[in-house]
Amino acid sequence: MGMSHRDRNQSGFLLPVVMLFMLLGTAIALGALSYATTSLRSGQDVIDHNRSEAAQRDALEYVMAIVRDDMSKGVAGQRESATVAGVTATCVGAAGSGQASGTGRADRVVDCSAGATTITVRFFDRGGARAGVVEEVLRRDVG
Repeated sequence: MGMSHRDRNQSGFLLPVVMLFMLLGTAIALGALSYATTSLRSGQDVIDHNRSEAAQRDALEYVMAIVRDDMSKGVAGQRESATVAGVTATCVGAAGSGQASGTGRADRVVDCSAGATTITVRFFDRGGARAGVVEEVLRRDVG
């Protein structure tokens, strides 16, 4: 009982069809793996960026607290720096900041930066009576 002529022709046709389906399945699997890898990488980039921004923000908040609570800091040209979690933030008093004005002092305006983040803040000192009663953000740039 051998194969008939018709059975031999069909068995020769089945092998290329199976190989084509295997090749197609492999291409789909590789595409899915490539997509998954790219998604994971881009997700990690977003996480790293957010951590960097958070570290910069923390350093800025720390150095601004130092300047806010001490009226001798943040006056025109005075520089205050602090490093928090490896990020250095620096605040510099703007021109005219904290200078004598009439019977009191002008409010302090400081330009602060940490990494790609910069912020300009005004500290309302009640004419020199009390340090940093109110804090107003004039400008914020996150790079």
